[in-house]
Amino acid sequence: MKGFLQHNPHHSYDVWEHTVRVVMNTPPQRSLRLAALFHDSGKPRTFVMDEAGIGHFYGHQKVSCDIAHTVLLRLKSDTRTREQVETLVLWHDVLLEPSEKIVRRRLNQFGELMLRDLLALKRADTLAQSEKSLYRLEEQANVQEILEKILAENACFSMKDLAINGNDLLAAGAVPGQRIGSILRETLSAVIDGELPNERAALMEFAQEKLAAGEK
Repeated sequence: MKGFLQHNPHHSYDVWEHTVRVVMNTPPQRSLRLAALFHDSGKPRTFVMDEAGIGHFYGHQKVSCDIAHTVLLRLKSDTRTREQVETLVLWHDVLLEPSEKIVRRRLNQFGELMLRDLLALKRADTLAQSEKSLYRLEEQANVQEILEKILAENACFSMKDLAINGNDLLAAGAVPGQRIGSILRETLSAVIDGELPNERAALMEFAQEKLAAGEK
């Protein structure tokens, strides 16, 4: 990574100096600092330059994740730390729009703690880029605000938070099997998207409609 120029207007530094600055900007937490160290390690292997002379690094997240996996195995890192680092590296460029729907979906995907770490990594990454990228800091602050609001409201973003469960569907006449899980996932998706309130009566009505449709 040392001396590897990025040839991109969003970056003022070579890959190594950018990486060092990201590490410096992350909270002193082991998995987060390791993720910062590895997050762009795959860039030299994925570099391409377009006709305008702009550098791109398509798929560098996966290559960086593979590098982190190999190195952490060699260093005999504990499994939990390694998996946390790999997840952060693989998803460090994931789109995080300041939208309640998107934040709820990311909470469902990553869980609260991982999403907080991902936000911290993305902020550190932005701070180590060029001024052209700094607008993202405001977006990330808005995402953080929405995250705190959702958590303060005890909003539903996972199956365990849903006001109904498989036993409720069985009691309503559902046949045991994969269809129950499918309906619960559809129900959760509707709640996350704000199409349904997380209230038992509304969820049971929605689920029973799905059950009836499956019987036709």
